[in-house]
Amino acid sequence: DRPALEAALKAARLSESDFAGVESWAAALQLASAMRSYDSGNGVDRALLARADRVIGLESLSEQFALFDNLPAREQALLLADVARESGDSGQEKRVEAWLTGDLDLLARDAGEGLLADPGLRETLQLARNRAWAERIAAVMESGERPFVAVGAAHMLGDEGLPALLAARGYPVRRIQ
Repeated sequence: DRPALEAALKAARLSESDFAGVESWAAALQLASAMRSYDSGNGVDRALLARADRVIGLESLSEQFALFDNLPAREQALLLADVARESGDSGQEKRVEAWLTGDLDLLARDAGEGLLADPGLRETLQLARNRAWAERIAAVMESGERPFVAVGAAHMLGDEGLPALLAARGYPVRRIQ
């Protein structure tokens, strides 16, 4: 993975010294952020937040960072290697197109590769969070509210995705595209 990491650092105009004393998970997040070729101000999350009357977080930033920080060293290294490999990935545009067109089959295949192919990372970063979020959403629903829920695409997929978990509890789930 060293050549991929060196290429990613070069593309991001960073060096190894920029990450001195930084854990692998934090380096992975920083590198991924530096590699973004789009304006984060134009993201769908910004558009949804601008139209929301009320926002309830499914997890806090400290909870999210703790997930990464508590990963075993091996899984942190896998995360960093995956970020480095994806930096040269020409499939990025295909994934965006799949998201824009609602191609769930392609998104599901893609989610099964890369970092989510590792069972430990998948459990920590996707499945356990889906279960926790389903609990939080169910509590909101039990209070009589009908929330609009927005999460990353990988959290929507398959039998262990958030829509399936909520539907299994008897809640109506409607996909909006």
